[in-house]
Amino acid sequence: KGGENMWKKLLTLDDLAEFCKKNKFSHFSANEAGGPLIVHTPAQFEATDVSKNGLLPVKLQACHTGLNRNKSKISEESMAAALPSFSNRPILGYIHRLDDGTWDFYAHNMELEEKEDGDVNVNYLEVPVGIIPESCNAQIVYDDLKEKSYVNVNGYIFEEYTKAADILRAKGTAKVSVELAIEDMSWNSDEDCLNINSFYFMGVTILGRDDEGTIIEEGMAGSNITLGSFSQ
Repeated sequence: KGGENMWKKLLTLDDLAEFCKKNKFSHFSANEAGGPLIVHTPAQFEATDVSKNGLLPVKLQACHTGLNRNKSKISEESMAAALPSFSNRPILGYIHRLDDGTWDFYAHNMELEEKEDGDVNVNYLEVPVGIIPESCNAQIVYDDLKEKSYVNVNGYIFEEYTKAADILRAKGTAKVSVELAIEDMSWNSDEDCLNINSFYFMGVTILGRDDEGTIIEEGMAGSNITLGSFSQ
């Protein structure tokens, strides 16, 4: 496609680390590739019961520093540099009615439309249901129970327009997928892992259940849909 369009893939950090290891990858730079590489990483929302002027407060515990179980590593310095990018990002959700009549979120629902030139248009079915505001207070906090330092962020779910707030109140907590745009990464042969050297946060998608009620686990049902080829 030439240098203007980056071939990329929506994938999880697990997928990316596995690809890099199998293909003897060494280094990726968004400047050289023409754009960042998009990946998803699991996290969790916790909703409160108190609404503020039509906004339901939520707390997000996103990715942690150090070595992840998915064979990737983000240093505290790299994580701290990415914190400001969480401000003003969307909270997304695809809300549907299950076979049992209840309502829930789904996943990274999208439709792929192939064009005549072989390229692919992505039609996102998930819609904004909330926001990570400027005052999100993004910070790295040590979790004594999990013994790791996580990115903690405050956000709001819109009370009106969708059923998102009602669903979250009923659930209390929900799994989410945090979208990262990787600008620079390299393979760490000493620790056999992928170093995420530079990235920024793009958004958060709330996960739920499929039509039959099966829980959508992190990194599944949409996060592995191919948009092109990671030929870079």
